[in-house]
This record gives sequence, C-alpha cells and structure tokens, in this order.
Amino acid sequence: MRNSTPSCFWFQTAFYSYVRINGQRQRQYVVAGTDEQRAEFKATGKTPRINSAQLAEFETFLDRVAGVIATEQVATTKEETLFGILATKYLAEGVKTTRTDFRVVKSYIENFANLFGKRQVCDIKAPDVDTWFRSNPGWKSAKSRNNALTAVKGVFLWAIDEGYIQVNPLRKREIEQYRTSRQSLVTDGDYIGIVTNAPPEFVEIFKFVYLTGCRPGEACKIEASMVRQRPSGSICVKLDQHKNAGAGKLRIIECSTDDDLEALVLQNCKKYPSGKIFRTPSGNPWTPQNLAQFVRQLRDDGIIREGITMYTMRHTSITEAVDAGGDYSEVAALHGTSPKMIRQNYLHDDADLIRDRMVARIRSRNA
Repeated sequence: MRNSTPSCFWFQTAFYSYVRINGQRQRQYVVAGTDEQRAEFKATGKTPRINSAQLAEFETFLDRVAGVIATEQVATTKEETLFGILATKYLAEGVKTTRTDFRVVKSYIENFANLFGKRQVCDIKAPDVDTWFRSNPGWKSAKSRNNALTAVKGVFLWAIDEGYIQVNPLRKREIEQYRTSRQSLVTDGDYIGIVTNAPPEFVEIFKFVYLTGCRPGEACKIEASMVRQRPSGSICVKLDQHKNAGAGKLRIIECSTDDDLEALVLQNCKKYPSGKIFRTPSGNPWTPQNLAQFVRQLRDDGIIREGITMYTMRHTSITEAVDAGGDYSEVAALHGTSPKMIRQNYLHDDADLIRDRMVARIRSRNA
C-alpha cells in the first residue's frame, strides 16, 4: 500500500488524478474515457465507473508518479507531447468521420507536422505560424491561410478534449480579416484585369453574371431552350430550376440591359443549341465549383483583389442598382431575391465607393 495514494476521478471525457509534484498540487491526465462512458456522462451527468483496463492504466500512472516524486522531476507532462504524435492520433480519428473536406484538412495538418512534428506542444508558439506560412508561398489568399490555421487549431482543441493537453498553444493567434464576396465590389481594375487576362470562355460567363446580376449557379444552368425573345425583340432567360423554385416564383433573367450581352447570349445559343451555353476552354459546361477554382487562381495571380469571387459580380450589380436609386422591390424582382435579403446582405460598407458614386451622380445632374 502506498501512503497518501492519489485517487482517480472523471472529468469531462477522461480520468484524472491530483498529485503533489515539486510542492504543487497538480491535476494529471490518467486515461481517456471510452465512447460508452462519454455517452453515459453526456446523457445522465453521472460519473462513469472505471473499467479494469483503465484501472491497470491508473496503476501504471501511480508507479510513474512515484518515480517523479522521488526525483522531483516531471518525467512527462501533457504539454511535452510531440505535435507529430497528436497529429497522427487526430488523423486516425478523423478518417472515421464523414467530413467532405477532411482530405484538405489532413493536408494542412501534415504540412504543419513536416515543420513542427518533432517539437513539443508546449514549445509551439504563435510566431511559428508565420514561419509556416512563409514556407508555403502558394497560400496567397487570407482564406487559404485561415483554413490552414483552423485545421491545426482543430488538432489542439481535440487534444484538449481527449485530455492529452490542457492549453491550446495557438489560442492567441487570430485569423486574418478579409472581405467576403458580399462586402467587396468589382472595381474597374478588377473588370479590366479579368477581361484582359482571362480566356474568352471565362470572360463570357463573367460578363453575363456581372451585367445581369444573376447567381453564378444560375448562369451555369442556362441552355438555349431557356432563352426567350419577346415580340419587342428583348432577350430573357426563363429558369425552371432555381433557388426560389420551391416558393413558386418564376425566375426571369433579363439580358437586354446591354446590347453586347444580348449578342453574346444569342451567339452562344447558336453555338450550343443543346446543353449548356456557357462552356470552359475545354468545352465542358461551367459549374460553380470550377468557376470558384478559376477565380481563386486569378486572385492568387494578383489579377483581381483579395475577397473577389464570382458572387461578388452579383453583389456589385445589386449594389449599383440600389446606389442608383432603384426601389428595393424592383431591384429584388430583377435579381430573383427579396427586399429583405437585399437590406440584410447586399448593402455594403465600402465608404469610398459609395462616396465616388454619389459624387458622380451629383456631377451628372449638375452638368
């Protein structure tokens, strides 16, 4: 029998024990709880009973503590766990999940482990993230860097929950702030950059989304059979499947706001009488996914600014219509949305652009 033998207790997801080391009473991790024990605790709030295998781990823990006390040194603490070991355990658990983006998360974690896998968690500091980013110059967008940082932070949060560590060493490292597609607006520089540098197949669908204000996904669905020419000669697109179809609302995309736009639509209908009228350089239909990838490449190449996406084209169209004095209901009907959504999501806070447009309107009235 040991004198003053520490007891074992349950805390959140694992068993711990209080021991006195170097004159201080410390809570030490003993062994992780089973899935059944965690489920029981979550459902009832009652402390689960330790099983025989965990009891054996506790006996090993007591022997280890006895040796630590004898030398007054902490042989191992949770913070001395190597990041590579935590990453391996986390990824082994993650493989069992159904997250569609786990492959990307895994690549970020393995990338970080290549640099800091042999470093103890307690020695990993916030500035190490900058070193990591500099070693990956391909992560040019703030969104990519934030996704990478979030993936690594996820390892530490999981390790805390599992009882391997107590503190997230990157807890004070904040993500970068950047404009979303509903905060940014397409400038003349963005427009010229795309028209000048992008292949004509992308320019076609870019101009269509920009000039009509439709959703990128709507543009990807358009077929020649959906294009209508009114008796007046104006062109429109009638979508049978769209975001508001469930509400019984008819979605009409007006194409007569620009002569070149009408010509583009009719030209592509003639070129592709069946199937989608907007195609990639390889001849395949554009999809929201490959559009997003293409725009991401334009951002990475510095052709367009950070925060610009395909959806930014729609946001710019709606914002310009509102800035020009358009009635919310009319603008909403034109863009296939609701006045409430426009007020909540599409009125931006870009003071410089608002001021420039106001000045332009005032000057045009006084001219």
